[in-house]
Amino acid sequence: MAGSGAHRRGTAPAERPDRAAGRRRAGSGCNRQLGTSAAPRVRDAGLQGVAWEHYREGGVMARYWIVVGGPEIFATTRELGFTVHGFKSTRRGMVQRIQPGDMLAFYITGKKQFAGTARVTGPMFEDATPLWRSAKKPEERYPYRVPIEADLILPEEAWIDAESLHDRFRWTQRWPREHWTLAYQGNLHEIPEEDFTLLRSELAAALERVEKARTG
Repeated sequence: MAGSGAHRRGTAPAERPDRAAGRRRAGSGCNRQLGTSAAPRVRDAGLQGVAWEHYREGGVMARYWIVVGGPEIFATTRELGFTVHGFKSTRRGMVQRIQPGDMLAFYITGKKQFAGTARVTGPMFEDATPLWRSAKKPEERYPYRVPIEADLILPEEAWIDAESLHDRFRWTQRWPREHWTLAYQGNLHEIPEEDFTLLRSELAAALERVEKARTG
């Protein structure tokens, strides 16, 4: 399971030897697990309600994605220092659309909660080295991978219930309230910028509350 601490810039988590190949293929990364700081080329609205803009290289607007996975998948990405994330073998077409500068939000199945956000730092690559493991599909290698860096990563006790945002998101409105979890079927979903902005603001506020509680 993912650790419970609120993380900021520092030493990367310890890495098991069998995960080294994944880190080398993903690039160096920077293991940025931040509070309210923003990645380069970002104007961060924080909690002020100002439009939050993020651009790919060359000034092209970024895309925003919800990544759906179990706690064990997110825990592996954490163990890898948030330098790389893998997607299922059935998602090649969608993952190819992810480009450097895009933003990912992690939705944890079972928990039905959002755990944080990350920025994509490089193009997709293919690698079958077994890093992520699913109890339901042990043969799945999550071969389509993108290098990332942490943006906002919450401790587990601060994860946000996705149901609380259902009526505020635009992209979830096609599903009735009583069946809101249908929105999160599948490994990857592109969402509107406004929904990502809302989600990130809520995550930042949650992390801020945790930090205030810990510092008194």
